[in-house]
Amino acid sequence: MQAGQTPQASYCPKCGQPTGAGARFCPACGAPLGAAPAANPAPASPPPPPSIDIRERVDQDRGALKRLQLLIPGFRAYRLGEDVRAADALLRIQVADRLVLALQHLDELRSNMARAGVAVALTDIGSLRSEIQRMEGQIRHAEQGYTGISPAVRITPEKIDRLYERDWSFLSSAEGVVAALKPIEDAVAAKNASQISTLVSQLRTNVVSLENNFSTRVMDVEKILQ
Repeated sequence: MQAGQTPQASYCPKCGQPTGAGARFCPACGAPLGAAPAANPAPASPPPPPSIDIRERVDQDRGALKRLQLLIPGFRAYRLGEDVRAADALLRIQVADRLVLALQHLDELRSNMARAGVAVALTDIGSLRSEIQRMEGQIRHAEQGYTGISPAVRITPEKIDRLYERDWSFLSSAEGVVAALKPIEDAVAAKNASQISTLVSQLRTNVVSLENNFSTRVMDVEKILQ
């Protein structure tokens, strides 16, 4: 500062109180002088939540009964013996109808293979068609010993939950049989022999899964109603 000049007043940049010349710290609040206080760092942004397909979340949150009721309008909850009989009949009809749809697709598939001159796995497809047709009749007309079950029969919640899960697996395996046919149709259209063989093997796996689920469900129902 030059001679004759009046020293300019200094103020704390934090609290605004006057400070002495040459002071390194504010006598009022103790803040360091000579530089503006560092701004508070912005808080780190929280990591984004994991991406969840809302359809998957809804499917996870929804119980087996609700999932069944979405796919089978009119499907009733199991409460009494009469409910078990009615719901079982409706469920089996729905599964059998899906197998009829699968049979129709298989007939179209074999016709397309013949027109395209694709013979790979044709025998296996014919065998699977016979198996699906047999299961369709067995499932549609199955009798599971409900005759004579009193409407007053009570079923524990634990048994009910197990039966709903078994029903869902049974219905899902039928859906799997139908869904396995479209990739085969695409492979036939592309005349991809190796892919056709692989997909037909997958279809066989789905058919076996359906048969196992149906057999297990029959045993579960018989145990529950004992």
